[in-house]
Amino acid sequence: MLYNVLDMHDRATLPRPACERLPNAQLPLVAVQTRFPALPRLAERVPDLREALRRDYPMFSDEKALNIVIRDGRATTEEGNRILRFSSIDLQWAAILAEDFVSLETRAYAGIADFSGRVDALWSTIHRILDPQYQTRIGLRFVNELRHPEGDDYSTWRHLLNPELLGFNASEILGGSVRQTVSELVLERPDGQLILRRGFLRGTTVIPLPGKIAPTSGFFLLDLDYSDTTAGQFDSAPSARLREYNEFLYRIFRWAVSDGEYYGFLQGKSK
Repeated sequence: MLYNVLDMHDRATLPRPACERLPNAQLPLVAVQTRFPALPRLAERVPDLREALRRDYPMFSDEKALNIVIRDGRATTEEGNRILRFSSIDLQWAAILAEDFVSLETRAYAGIADFSGRVDALWSTIHRILDPQYQTRIGLRFVNELRHPEGDDYSTWRHLLNPELLGFNASEILGGSVRQTVSELVLERPDGQLILRRGFLRGTTVIPLPGKIAPTSGFFLLDLDYSDTTAGQFDSAPSARLREYNEFLYRIFRWAVSDGEYYGFLQGKSK
Protein backbone atom coordinates (compact mmCIF):
# COMPACT_ATOMS: atom_id res chain seq x y z
CA MET A 1 0.00 0.00 0.00
CA LEU A 2 1.37 3.42 -0.99
CA TYR A 3 0.62 6.40 1.23
CA ASN A 4 1.94 9.26 -0.88
CA VAL A 5 -0.52 11.62 -2.53
CA LEU A 6 2.17 14.02 -3.69
CA ASP A 7 1.85 13.29 -7.42
CA MET A 8 -1.70 14.69 -7.35
CA HIS A 9 -1.39 17.46 -4.78
CA ASP A 10 2.27 18.41 -4.33
CA ARG A 11 3.08 22.00 -5.27
CA ALA A 12 6.73 21.83 -4.26
CA THR A 13 9.16 23.26 -6.81
CA LEU A 14 12.07 21.18 -5.54
CA PRO A 15 14.25 19.37 -8.09
CA ARG A 16 13.66 15.64 -8.53
CA PRO A 17 17.15 14.09 -8.64
CA ALA A 18 17.62 10.35 -8.32
CA CYS A 19 18.88 9.31 -4.90
CA GLU A 20 22.58 8.51 -4.96
CA ARG A 21 25.22 7.12 -2.62
CA LEU A 22 27.53 9.93 -1.51
CA PRO A 23 30.96 8.69 -0.33
CA ASN A 24 31.39 11.65 2.03
CA ALA A 25 27.81 11.71 3.32
CA GLN A 26 27.67 13.31 6.77
CA LEU A 27 24.80 11.59 8.54
CA PRO A 28 25.65 10.99 12.19
CA LEU A 29 22.12 9.74 12.83
CA VAL A 30 19.14 8.37 10.90
CA ALA A 31 16.07 7.24 12.83
CA VAL A 32 12.53 6.01 12.36
CA GLN A 33 9.91 5.80 15.09
CA THR A 34 6.37 4.50 15.42
CA ARG A 35 4.30 5.52 18.44
CA PHE A 36 1.32 3.52 19.70
CA PRO A 37 -1.02 3.34 22.72
CA ALA A 38 0.89 2.10 25.77
CA LEU A 39 1.53 -1.64 26.05
CA PRO A 40 1.24 -2.37 29.80
CA ARG A 41 2.62 -5.94 29.55
CA LEU A 42 5.92 -5.00 27.97
CA ALA A 43 7.94 -6.12 31.04
CA GLU A 44 6.61 -9.67 30.72
CA ARG A 45 7.88 -10.02 27.16
CA VAL A 46 11.45 -8.80 27.63
CA PRO A 47 12.94 -12.35 27.57
CA ASP A 48 11.10 -13.10 24.30
CA LEU A 49 12.31 -9.84 22.79
CA ARG A 50 15.93 -10.48 23.77
CA GLU A 51 15.81 -13.93 22.21
CA ALA A 52 14.19 -12.69 19.00
CA LEU A 53 16.63 -9.79 18.57
CA ARG A 54 19.88 -11.29 19.85
CA ARG A 55 21.34 -12.09 16.40
CA ASP A 56 21.14 -8.55 15.00
CA TYR A 57 21.03 -6.61 18.29
CA PRO A 58 22.86 -8.66 20.94
CA MET A 59 23.84 -5.75 23.22
CA PHE A 60 21.03 -5.06 25.70
CA SER A 61 20.43 -2.34 28.27
CA ASP A 62 17.42 -1.58 30.43
CA GLU A 63 17.21 2.13 31.14
CA LYS A 64 14.92 4.74 32.63
CA ALA A 65 14.22 7.95 30.79
CA LEU A 66 14.75 11.24 32.62
CA ASN A 67 12.03 13.85 32.18
CA ILE A 68 12.58 17.54 32.82
CA VAL A 69 9.65 18.96 34.80
CA ILE A 70 9.12 22.66 35.46
CA ARG A 71 7.05 23.60 38.52
CA ASP A 72 6.76 27.07 40.01
CA GLY A 73 9.57 28.28 37.80
CA ARG A 74 11.98 25.53 38.88
CA ALA A 75 13.28 22.75 36.66
CA THR A 76 13.66 19.29 38.17
CA THR A 77 14.20 15.82 36.73
CA GLU A 78 11.92 12.87 37.28
CA GLU A 79 12.36 9.23 36.36
CA GLY A 80 10.37 8.44 33.23
CA ASN A 81 9.30 5.33 31.38
CA ARG A 82 11.35 2.18 30.99
CA ILE A 83 13.49 2.19 27.85
CA LEU A 84 14.82 -1.04 26.36
CA ARG A 85 17.82 -0.65 24.06
CA PHE A 86 18.99 -3.49 21.79
CA SER A 87 22.20 -2.61 19.93
CA SER A 88 24.36 -4.24 17.28
CA ILE A 89 27.72 -5.55 18.41
CA ASP A 90 29.47 -2.47 16.95
CA LEU A 91 26.82 -0.12 18.42
CA GLN A 92 26.11 1.34 14.98
CA TRP A 93 22.47 0.21 15.11
CA ALA A 94 20.02 0.45 18.00
CA ALA A 95 16.46 -0.82 18.35
CA ILE A 96 14.79 1.17 21.12
CA LEU A 97 11.53 0.11 22.71
CA ALA A 98 9.25 1.61 25.34
CA GLU A 99 5.62 1.04 26.32
CA ASP A 100 4.47 3.52 23.69
CA PHE A 101 7.01 3.50 20.86
CA VAL A 102 9.55 1.54 18.86
CA SER A 103 12.52 3.18 17.12
CA LEU A 104 15.42 2.12 14.98
CA GLU A 105 18.51 4.34 14.89
CA THR A 106 21.67 3.99 12.88
CA ARG A 107 25.02 5.75 12.61
CA ALA A 108 25.93 3.65 9.57
CA TYR A 109 23.26 4.57 7.04
CA ALA A 110 23.94 2.94 3.66
CA GLY A 111 20.73 3.70 1.80
CA ILE A 112 16.98 3.45 2.17
CA ALA A 113 16.73 -0.11 0.83
CA ASP A 114 18.91 -1.57 3.60
CA PHE A 115 17.41 0.72 6.25
CA SER A 116 13.75 0.11 5.40
CA GLY A 117 14.39 -3.64 5.19
CA ARG A 118 15.73 -3.61 8.75
CA VAL A 119 12.70 -1.57 9.84
CA ASP A 120 10.28 -4.09 8.35
CA ALA A 121 12.11 -6.95 10.07
CA LEU A 122 12.11 -5.21 13.46
CA TRP A 123 8.52 -3.95 13.25
CA SER A 124 7.35 -7.44 12.25
CA THR A 125 9.06 -8.88 15.34
CA ILE A 126 7.46 -6.25 17.58
CA HIS A 127 4.05 -7.01 16.07
CA ARG A 128 4.50 -10.75 16.59
CA ILE A 129 5.66 -10.54 20.20
CA LEU A 130 3.87 -7.48 21.58
CA ASP A 131 0.88 -7.28 19.21
CA PRO A 132 0.31 -3.50 19.14
CA GLN A 133 -3.06 -2.95 17.49
CA TYR A 134 -2.79 0.71 16.53
CA GLN A 135 -0.29 3.46 15.84
CA THR A 136 -0.56 7.20 16.45
CA ARG A 137 2.57 8.42 14.65
CA ILE A 138 5.30 7.30 12.28
CA GLY A 139 8.28 9.46 11.41
CA LEU A 140 11.56 9.31 9.52
CA ARG A 141 14.43 11.62 10.51
CA PHE A 142 17.79 12.45 8.95
CA VAL A 143 20.27 14.45 11.04
CA ASN A 144 22.81 15.92 8.62
CA GLU A 145 25.79 17.65 10.25
CA LEU A 146 27.48 19.16 7.22
CA ARG A 147 31.21 19.74 7.69
CA HIS A 148 33.91 21.03 5.37
CA PRO A 149 37.62 21.87 5.79
CA GLU A 150 36.69 25.54 5.32
CA GLY A 151 33.35 25.34 7.11
CA ASP A 152 34.38 26.60 10.54
CA ASP A 153 33.12 30.05 9.63
CA TYR A 154 29.46 30.75 8.91
CA SER A 155 30.20 33.04 5.98
CA THR A 156 31.78 30.14 4.08
CA TRP A 157 28.49 28.24 4.03
CA ARG A 158 26.89 31.00 1.96
CA HIS A 159 29.13 29.80 -0.87
CA LEU A 160 29.00 26.08 -0.11
CA LEU A 161 25.21 25.70 0.18
CA ASN A 162 22.15 27.10 -1.54
CA PRO A 163 21.98 30.74 -0.30
CA GLU A 164 18.18 30.47 -0.07
CA LEU A 165 18.60 27.92 2.72
CA LEU A 166 20.63 30.37 4.81
CA GLY A 167 18.32 33.34 4.31
CA PHE A 168 19.50 36.94 4.51
CA ASN A 169 23.19 37.80 4.82
CA ALA A 170 23.32 38.86 8.48
CA SER A 171 27.00 39.83 8.50
CA GLU A 172 26.59 42.10 5.50
CA ILE A 173 23.37 43.74 6.69
CA LEU A 174 23.96 43.90 10.44
CA GLY A 175 27.75 43.87 10.58
CA GLY A 176 29.86 41.59 12.75
CA SER A 177 30.46 37.86 12.52
CA VAL A 178 27.73 35.24 12.96
CA ARG A 179 28.69 32.81 15.73
CA GLN A 180 25.52 30.71 15.80
CA THR A 181 22.15 30.54 14.14
CA VAL A 182 19.37 27.96 14.29
CA SER A 183 15.77 27.95 13.11
CA GLU A 184 12.88 25.51 12.81
CA LEU A 185 10.24 25.26 10.11
CA VAL A 186 7.07 23.20 10.66
CA LEU A 187 5.14 22.56 7.47
CA GLU A 188 1.85 20.70 7.03
CA ARG A 189 1.81 18.71 3.81
CA PRO A 190 -0.78 16.46 2.09
CA ASP A 191 0.75 13.26 3.51
CA GLY A 192 2.18 14.42 6.83
CA GLN A 193 4.20 17.03 8.64
CA LEU A 194 7.70 18.20 7.80
CA ILE A 195 10.01 19.68 10.43
CA LEU A 196 13.17 21.27 9.07
CA ARG A 197 15.80 22.49 11.53
CA ARG A 198 18.77 24.33 10.12
CA GLY A 199 21.58 26.50 11.36
CA PHE A 200 25.28 27.00 12.04
CA LEU A 201 26.46 25.40 15.30
CA ARG A 202 29.61 24.03 16.93
CA GLY A 203 30.27 20.57 18.29
CA THR A 204 27.47 18.13 17.55
CA THR A 205 23.78 17.53 18.17
CA VAL A 206 24.27 13.75 18.44
CA ILE A 207 25.59 12.12 21.60
CA PRO A 208 28.80 10.28 20.62
CA LEU A 209 29.18 6.57 21.17
CA PRO A 210 31.26 5.36 24.14
CA GLY A 211 34.95 5.88 23.46
CA LYS A 212 34.34 8.36 20.65
CA ILE A 213 35.39 11.99 20.92
CA ALA A 214 32.76 14.56 20.00
CA PRO A 215 33.78 17.01 17.27
CA THR A 216 34.24 20.64 18.27
CA SER A 217 34.34 22.38 14.88
CA GLY A 218 31.63 24.45 13.28
CA PHE A 219 29.07 22.68 11.11
CA PHE A 220 25.82 23.38 9.32
CA LEU A 221 22.86 21.45 10.70
CA LEU A 222 20.20 20.18 8.31
CA ASP A 223 17.82 18.11 10.44
CA LEU A 224 14.88 16.73 8.43
CA ASP A 225 11.93 14.99 10.09
CA TYR A 226 8.88 13.78 8.14
CA SER A 227 5.99 12.25 10.10
CA ASP A 228 2.33 11.31 9.99
CA THR A 229 0.17 11.49 13.13
CA THR A 230 -2.91 9.89 11.60
CA ALA A 231 -4.16 7.20 13.97
CA GLY A 232 -4.72 3.80 12.41
CA GLN A 233 -3.84 0.13 12.43
CA PHE A 234 -0.26 -0.73 13.37
CA ASP A 235 1.79 -1.08 10.19
CA SER A 236 4.25 -3.92 10.66
CA ALA A 237 5.88 -3.31 7.26
CA PRO A 238 6.18 0.48 6.75
CA SER A 239 9.00 0.35 4.19
CA ALA A 240 6.87 1.71 1.30
CA ARG A 241 6.00 4.81 3.29
CA LEU A 242 9.60 5.27 4.43
CA ARG A 243 10.88 5.08 0.85
CA GLU A 244 8.47 7.82 -0.17
CA TYR A 245 9.43 10.02 2.79
CA ASN A 246 13.08 9.38 1.95
CA GLU A 247 12.57 10.47 -1.65
CA PHE A 248 11.07 13.80 -0.61
CA LEU A 249 13.66 14.45 2.11
CA TYR A 250 16.43 13.73 -0.37
CA ARG A 251 14.93 16.33 -2.71
CA ILE A 252 15.21 18.88 0.12
CA PHE A 253 18.78 17.81 0.83
CA ARG A 254 19.85 18.15 -2.81
CA TRP A 255 18.18 21.56 -3.09
CA ALA A 256 20.05 22.65 0.05
CA VAL A 257 23.42 21.31 -1.14
CA SER A 258 22.92 22.53 -4.71
CA ASP A 259 25.43 21.50 -7.40
CA GLY A 260 28.51 23.43 -6.35
CA GLU A 261 31.73 22.80 -4.48
CA TYR A 262 30.17 21.17 -1.45
CA TYR A 263 28.21 18.68 -3.56
CA GLY A 264 31.52 17.71 -5.19
CA PHE A 265 33.03 17.33 -1.73
CA LEU A 266 30.21 14.91 -0.72
CA GLN A 267 30.85 12.97 -3.93
CA GLY A 268 34.55 12.72 -3.04
CA LYS A 269 35.58 14.85 -6.04
CA SER A 270 37.15 17.73 -4.12
CA LYS A 271 39.06 18.41 -0.90
